[in-house]
Amino acid sequence: MKNNIASLLVLFFLIYTVNGFAGVEEAKTAFYEGDYAKALQEASPLADQGNAAAQHILGLMYVRGNGVPVDNAKALDLFKKAADQGNAAGQAALGVMYQSGRGVPVDYKQAMGLFQKAADQGNAAGQAGLGYMYEKGQGVPKDYKQAVDWYVKAAEQGDATAKNNLRNMYMREQGEVPCKYTPHECLRRNSWDR
Repeated sequence: MKNNIASLLVLFFLIYTVNGFAGVEEAKTAFYEGDYAKALQEASPLADQGNAAAQHILGLMYVRGNGVPVDNAKALDLFKKAADQGNAAGQAALGVMYQSGRGVPVDYKQAMGLFQKAADQGNAAGQAGLGYMYEKGQGVPKDYKQAVDWYVKAAEQGDATAKNNLRNMYMREQGEVPCKYTPHECLRRNSWDR
């Protein structure tokens, strides 16, 4: 009898987990394809159940006003829930909220800590966030070497913001931006290699 109950619990957990994963993937796809009604439909119940990836997606929708009214307080709450579960994308998004003062007072120390947590997990947005803070001297002394190092890590993952910021630093001759091509080719290709 105990084995049957244990087997049923395992089966229920597997079905719940697989369905939750499928729903998050459907929500992500819908979000990035601009089908915000479907993204909202898929992500909302999962976010309510504590799914960090779904909370991050909904947070993005609320901060940007994609398919829902802009609501920074709701976005902040969703990002906090995702970040508290160790979700790197949620940590990076929450870092942006603190860095920019959206829904909270500007707090560079909080932003830096959140970007660092996300970057430590290999999250490109967290890496780009750290690069920006070092480039601009937000909460830390300006450090172009650190900025370039973090931007390159994010750019290597395809992060468009990091690539753009590297290009701008290169054009302003801020730091030693790595490029295996001629300066003109680096700008044209938007390619940054160590």
